[in-house]
Amino acid sequence: SQDLFNVLIKLGLTEHLSIKLKYVPTNCGNIFVEQNKKQKFIATKRQPICSSVDLIGDQDLRDSLELADYVFLASSWKVWEADMLSVSLDFIDDTTDASIVIFGGKHIPVPDYKKYIGSTVQQRELSSVNLSMDHPFNKLRGVSRDPRHVFIDVHKLVCGDIQDKCSIYTSGGFLKSYDGYHLTKYGVSDLGQQLREPLLDILGL
Repeated sequence: SQDLFNVLIKLGLTEHLSIKLKYVPTNCGNIFVEQNKKQKFIATKRQPICSSVDLIGDQDLRDSLELADYVFLASSWKVWEADMLSVSLDFIDDTTDASIVIFGGKHIPVPDYKKYIGSTVQQRELSSVNLSMDHPFNKLRGVSRDPRHVFIDVHKLVCGDIQDKCSIYTSGGFLKSYDGYHLTKYGVSDLGQQLREPLLDILGL
């Protein structure tokens, strides 16, 4: 979600929008479902932090949803979150008339820094890395057919169109991410270029 906010800043869209953020700690479930339904998926060591995350019971958040024109949902989605996302969307739909934009997760393989240091810009631009992890991206793509819901495949925008491979460098040969999840400033700029038209179209700007 921080990457998305950085993209909005990069594109200058924060100047045209009134934005309210709701932060949900990692692995606590960025979904509107009852706490008892999420608890079994949350690691024991995370439960003290996550027990205070009650999106359904957050009246301030519900008031904000009622007033919103757009609701952006962004997260490092886990499989269990993807399974429950349709229920979460139903809750949001019952709370607001806003259009809902779901930003899919992303995973960028951590680079081999020895190869990075010893390679040319052209070699980096042409290279791709195999994806070795399973992700809930396909489940997210089919989570809703409601015309008010828009799904943006962030992983595809970041990694490219080749299945099970990811381009980890920008067109200028810079790393898109150092840790596989958070984008560098070059990664943000690269994603922003691809999100500009879709976001302008969604927001009517």
